[in-house]
Amino acid sequence: MLGIFLGLFGLAFGALARYNWKHGRPSRDWPKTRGRVVISESRRTGDDSKPRVGYAYTVNRTRYECEQISFRGKSGFETVGQVLARYPIGADVDVYYDAKKPERAVLEPGVGFTDILLPAVVALASVTAAIAATIASFLA
Repeated sequence: MLGIFLGLFGLAFGALARYNWKHGRPSRDWPKTRGRVVISESRRTGDDSKPRVGYAYTVNRTRYECEQISFRGKSGFETVGQVLARYPIGADVDVYYDAKKPERAVLEPGVGFTDILLPAVVALASVTAAIAATIASFLA
């Protein structure tokens, strides 16, 4: 049973690493346009606070709004206040958008090394532990 749990846990983290890589990496090459911050606030999610930054931008005469800051995970070194200070309401910002799906955009393109490495290491460790737990249950 432990082996199944660890295996599923590892697969979930592997999927997270793949998602971060799949979307974050290409965003480095997306075209950019100018936009304006329309929302800049803190939102509560359980015991945690997260920044909510919304921005409006135009591509080919169509106006879009998005709230995706980046494809990177939460940085342990940056507070919600620091993120919101960087994106006050009314601020002009560079918006990087997917040319094939202009409604998909970010303010901070790319993906951090830890956003891929950490989930990948956790996935590998979990799958390895799942295999070891399964072998141990057969030998017992």
